[in-house]
Amino acid sequence: MTAIVTTLLWLPAGALLAGFCDLVFGISPHAFVTFGGIFNEPIGVLAWWAAAFFPAAAYAALCLRD
Repeated sequence: MTAIVTTLLWLPAGALLAGFCDLVFGISPHAFVTFGGIFNEPIGVLAWWAAAFFPAAAYAALCLRD
């Protein structure tokens, strides 16, 4: 359940956050995705997915408790 929630939510949430950082702080979307050039694009996307996994795990745990 957590992986499904993360996969469904990280793209729209990440796009909104990248747009916000571009408009407010002047950080380019490429620099946002790659953590300032530390990672290449695929690894940066996986890192953002992993970062979104933990809040999604808490959400799934709260919603699926019996």
